[in-house]
Amino acid sequence: MVLEGHGVGWLPETLVRHELETGRLVRAGKPEWEIDFEVRAFRPITRLPKPAERLWNLIIKDIPSVTDLF
Repeated sequence: MVLEGHGVGWLPETLVRHELETGRLVRAGKPEWEIDFEVRAFRPITRLPKPAERLWNLIIKDIPSVTDLF
């Protein structure tokens, strides 16, 4: 909706980097308005229903394994 001119959006830079570089989107505020944040996803050890397992697999496909982080 932001790309269609329907207002402002708070969007992760990684998802709109190309639009920022090409000028399709511009930052709405000063650099001090930018924040860093971390997203953590938790799940039970037990198997989830099939749709939830598919979603979880999409979430973790580009994330290194826990052992790679330490």
